[in-house]
Amino acid sequence: MYKLFLLLIGLVLISGCIKQPYSEAKGVIITTDKIEYELGETVNFTIYNQLNESIFLLECKPLGTEYWILYSLEETKIVGIWKTASGTPVCEERRFKEIKMESEESFSLNLGYSGNYRLGISIRLGCKESDFEDIKKKTGTGPYCKNETGAYSNEFTVKVIDTTIVTNKEQYDKGEEIVIKITNNMKENIGIMDVYRGVEKLENEQWVNLWSSTGYRCSCDPTCYGGAGGPIIEPHKSINFTWNQKMWTYCSPELSLNPDGSYNLKNSTFILATSGTYRIASKIGLSQLPMFENILYSNQFEIK
Repeated sequence: MYKLFLLLIGLVLISGCIKQPYSEAKGVIITTDKIEYELGETVNFTIYNQLNESIFLLECKPLGTEYWILYSLEETKIVGIWKTASGTPVCEERRFKEIKMESEESFSLNLGYSGNYRLGISIRLGCKESDFEDIKKKTGTGPYCKNETGAYSNEFTVKVIDTTIVTNKEQYDKGEEIVIKITNNMKENIGIMDVYRGVEKLENEQWVNLWSSTGYRCSCDPTCYGGAGGPIIEPHKSINFTWNQKMWTYCSPELSLNPDGSYNLKNSTFILATSGTYRIASKIGLSQLPMFENILYSNQFEIK
């Protein structure tokens, strides 16, 4: 089975690497092995060529990885309306993958996002030797082969990540410490990003990020900003974070570490969060797929 990876590193987020919309290829069928998957579970799919000639798939080899076929991952949130959810990788090498007449090939991919999806694969017919040589060139632009069409897979669902974010209270006095508890209810480790940077406030019936709307910082401590190196939560365990409602208006360039590992915030200034309704929007993903993030929300809470 050929291994197909959905990569976010090096992607240029444009409308996808395959011309849209497809005029679906009659006689080419794409099916997944299941219609519902756990987050991070391998999606196996098979391309059946029922035509009386070979079909050709375009393969890409990004820097430092193996070859995988180019495809369009599409997501639907409204029945009947599909939008591209994947981007175009930077290919160091390209080649054609042939599937002979009345035969099949199987592939697999791992998805780190929950949602309702389908796969679109570009199908080429009537390829000749010159097409094979031109496709290998980084400067090759095509068109390749006599005909290009495409086919879609069946729809399938990737389940929502099973994690909860709750605060220790629903109402706080101004300046009171807020404890944020994140619990991993899954069977696999999860990674956490942007707990503090994800504080949102309800303003005019819309949720806005507290830091982008005020221009202040969640902390002068650089660790406030999370990132791929954020904490890992093991299966069926929890981790607590605290927010002291401080909004830093100035961070001293003299910021330094104390002997105990904390940051010396001397000469830095802050104000306290204003009264209102808040929530936490944290980025959470499976630790083995650290580039895939799912935004989960806490309960709402009030600051008096």
